[in-house]
Amino acid sequence: MRITNGMTNRNFNYNLHKNLTRMNKIDNQLNTGKEINKISDDPAKAAKIMRLKTDIAKNAQYNKNIVDATNHLDVTDKALEQANDGLQKMRELLVSAGNATYGSDERAALKEEISQLVNKMGDVLNTTFDGKYVFGGERIDQKPLNISKDPVSGNIKLEYNGKNGQAITQVELDQIRQPIEMEVSPGVKIDYGVNVTEMIEFKDKDGNDVNLMESFEKILENLDNTDENAYKELITKNLEQIDDALQNVSRIRGQIGSKQNRMEDALERNEEEKFNIKEILSSIEDIDFAEKTIDYVTAMTMYTASLQASSKIMQPSLIDYLR
Repeated sequence: MRITNGMTNRNFNYNLHKNLTRMNKIDNQLNTGKEINKISDDPAKAAKIMRLKTDIAKNAQYNKNIVDATNHLDVTDKALEQANDGLQKMRELLVSAGNATYGSDERAALKEEISQLVNKMGDVLNTTFDGKYVFGGERIDQKPLNISKDPVSGNIKLEYNGKNGQAITQVELDQIRQPIEMEVSPGVKIDYGVNVTEMIEFKDKDGNDVNLMESFEKILENLDNTDENAYKELITKNLEQIDDALQNVSRIRGQIGSKQNRMEDALERNEEEKFNIKEILSSIEDIDFAEKTIDYVTAMTMYTASLQASSKIMQPSLIDYLR
């Protein structure tokens, strides 16, 4: 087969282009530090890289969820600490109410102080974080408690807050009682909330139902009443209910601590997972600079040699044709 000048030129042009393309590809890899800079470089590896980057993005979202939930738990625990302090102060006042020498003025002063504590308890249980009611369960956009004055006695009272200040419905109460969860890793959700009903409704040490809102009302009524039975109830039943409430707060704070530990463990696992994913991604995506530098020098040498060879072969003179 006769090899023409055109065939020779095309062959040299092909090799020149091939060597130049390889050199440019390696140069681009050195500039970006990445093995794959476009899908066509290696479709299989490119697909794997995209999956790994998606996993890293999901991991980052899980970590954000954990941080948000942990902040929520921290705010909740701080509120519970304030509730505990208020109940402890109320207990001290009830103990002092047992002083037989107290007259109407002293009892009125006690009532005023306890009324302020009841009001403060309502404020604590209406605590917000990031614009959401911490103790509202799934109904995060409305305060869980309404603080008002009884129209007859004038005493401070707490009630579950319904929509637009109306009496709360069972549906709304169920929303409050619904636990709030946060996904912290694929398929793993952690309940991180405490709802207001857990603070208000609980069992005493004998297994009897206690409603803290009703207990507060009864305490204030008994402080208004000079009857001996009311006095006895203050320092027995009412005092015991406050003790039970303190035990309940302590129990809930223990649960908060456990949830905080779970969040911390989940964050640690996610950080380890992120490290592993990034290691795998780096092994696929990142270049070895020393190796690539050698490859670039080799490619440039081949390209330069091709140029030099082509300059001699691809420029035939008229004399060459006449020979």
